[in-house]
Amino acid sequence: MLAKAPFCSAFYKLTQSLILSMLTGLLIGCSLCGNQIGYEEQSSSGKLRAVAFERDCGATTGFTTQISILPNKQKLPNEPGNVFIAEGDLKIRIKWEAEDKLVIAYPPKAKIYLKRETQSGVSVRYETSP
Repeated sequence: MLAKAPFCSAFYKLTQSLILSMLTGLLIGCSLCGNQIGYEEQSSSGKLRAVAFERDCGATTGFTTQISILPNKQKLPNEPGNVFIAEGDLKIRIKWEAEDKLVIAYPPKAKIYLKRETQSGVSVRYETSP
């Protein structure tokens, strides 16, 4: 039986470590998810906006419909919604009742993952829509 040369063994371990480090760096540096804005509604003063968007995190997960409340000038971050998250591509409605009151209407059979009652000083009321 032939013994492995020490150089080959060390080279193999170094190569394996480098590949693992590169893959880890790529996964940390790149988000697998993306947001696509469907529509948005500004509050009466124009200081805030509610943004409805679809979030896709790749082939192993389905689409979700999400809503975030943001300052008007802030770009939608590549993050999950901060107010509402539901499975699938839903037909939803957003309506500001006042500067600090938002109504979100969604289909009654929607599978909900997140439904916050307040966000950024805004109270959120939910309704099911036909």
